[in-house]
Order: sequence, then C-alpha cells, then structure tokens
Amino acid sequence: MTATPSVDWLAIAPELALGGAAVLVVLLRAVLRQHKAAMPAALVATALGILTAGAMLTWQWYDVRDHGPITTLNHMVRVDPFGVFLGIVVVIATALAVLTSIAYLRRE
Repeated sequence: MTATPSVDWLAIAPELALGGAAVLVVLLRAVLRQHKAAMPAALVATALGILTAGAMLTWQWYDVRDHGPITTLNHMVRVDPFGVFLGIVVVIATALAVLTSIAYLRRE
C-alpha cells in the first residue's frame, strides 16, 4: 500500500483561488443567464478570485524569501521566487484583461 503525498496548501493556493473563481463565474452565468445581476455577480466573483490569488502570492513571496522554496505533492510542485514572480505577472495580466473586457461585456 502506498502512502498519499502530503499537501502544502499554501503552495497551490493561488491556482486554487483562480480556478475556484473561474468555476464560480461559469456557475453564476449558467444559473442567472440573462438576469440583470449576472454580470455584476460574475465581476465580483472574478475580482475576489484575483484579489485572493494576489494575497496568496504575497504570502508565498514572503514565505519563500524567508524559508526557501516550497516543495509539495511528492516533489511534483515546487514554488521558488521566480515561480512566485510569474504568478504575480499572471494575476496582473488577468486583472488587466478583466478591466479591459468590462466595456465590451456591457455592450454585448
């Protein structure tokens, strides 16, 4: 019998936040469909996901800086300073994409 790998949830928290927000947005749009509150609710869920991922990346930045790289899931995931930097770039790009798409979504 093999043992299950340990999970350091901090190491995968930003990805979980963005993935969870994406699933929530899809569910909100499916449930609310053409309702007036569909877009504002989706934008709030998106903003919360981006802010949560940003907060988790900030936490990772300080943790990696003070304690070194994080390795989890049986050495399949490694979080080092460059990985955190790339995560920050992705979150900023996601936020900018959402901000630029708001006007388009209101027109459609």
